[in-house]
Amino acid sequence: VPHYEETKRWGSKEEYPFDVVDVKSRFNREGRSQNLPWYYIFSRLDPGDMNWEDRLRMNPQDASDLGISDGDNVKITTVKGSVFSKALLWEGIQPGTVAKTYGKGHWAYGRFASKDYADATPNGLNNNEILIDDYDRISGSTARNGGFVGVKIEKA
Repeated sequence: VPHYEETKRWGSKEEYPFDVVDVKSRFNREGRSQNLPWYYIFSRLDPGDMNWEDRLRMNPQDASDLGISDGDNVKITTVKGSVFSKALLWEGIQPGTVAKTYGKGHWAYGRFASKDYADATPNGLNNNEILIDDYDRISGSTARNGGFVGVKIEKA
């Protein structure tokens, strides 16, 4: 019998007020695109993204409420831990939601995917460092598409 169940969410709305969307770039192909130069050269063709940069998309009003400006360093915290990124203010993101492109943040994948391959310096933020490894109880699908994890955003 069809029925409705609330979505499981890691982190209370009070402590982690934003929902996170794990955006998939149109350039992601089987996980191998991230080590090709065109993946970064054409990033801006994905709505709200920038070439050669990995940023957290935020609604401008949410950012203003937190004293965050475009390009500011921000701390992103979930129940799993904290990471740092730069803010990208974008009207295309719903208030109360932040978005981060999946597939960036490699530290040992090659000369384009890594900022410094020899020193294992990541090129951006790996979303897996803050997302919870969990499954939807009804469908069995992975939670990697976001919606299950609340985040707190602070100016760093």
